[in-house]
Amino acid sequence: MCYQLQKPILRSKTAYILVLRKGPSYPSSSLFDQEQTFAYIFVYILRSCILNKKTLILIDEDYLKQHFVNFLKFIFEYSFQIDVNIEKSENYKQNKKQFKNYVVFDLDGIVLHDNDKLLSQKGMKIEKMIIQKFLSEIEPKTSLIVVRNEIQKAFELSKSLSNRIEGYKKNNVVDKVDLKNLFENLIEGQNIKISLSYTKFLIEIVENYFKTEIPMVWKFFLYRV
Repeated sequence: MCYQLQKPILRSKTAYILVLRKGPSYPSSSLFDQEQTFAYIFVYILRSCILNKKTLILIDEDYLKQHFVNFLKFIFEYSFQIDVNIEKSENYKQNKKQFKNYVVFDLDGIVLHDNDKLLSQKGMKIEKMIIQKFLSEIEPKTSLIVVRNEIQKAFELSKSLSNRIEGYKKNNVVDKVDLKNLFENLIEGQNIKISLSYTKFLIEIVENYFKTEIPMVWKFFLYRV
């Protein structure tokens, strides 16, 4: 079953965390364990979506599905167009070929299919930082707005970067671009400190979501640091 992301419904952050382990299947799980599991799932969702990958989440409990739909509607409202499907585990087992191009994981944070190894722990530093901001915010509605803003900021910065790269290519000045000045100008007016990790994060989005090829000379500089 594929869920279309429509107008968001704001929910409690605590509800999103607790609902992952609420019910007879998990009678003794602690809040800490619930938050840890939620964090893994959230990181997986965020990374696969911003890199423009089809995503399949395996959820057997019907009552959990709408919670996830509402959550995704809200956090991606002003940014990335995402392709997220929700299926029961048994349906996936019977129709695996149908999802061979998907990133697939379940509510235990177990990755069942990830051909491109997108969900490697080494490559998710910024995604983890965004999720940590969400979990550390006490007020539920504020936490949702915080994470939505972080996602929107990444979207707008990477979109702007993509447009600039295309402009440099058109004018044949790619080799003359000062990367330091480029990224300083890119974040002007934004309340962020540009780091190498965040720069690489934006580059990944530019390449995978906006399908803009990064000049090789830039990659040589950025990835040797």
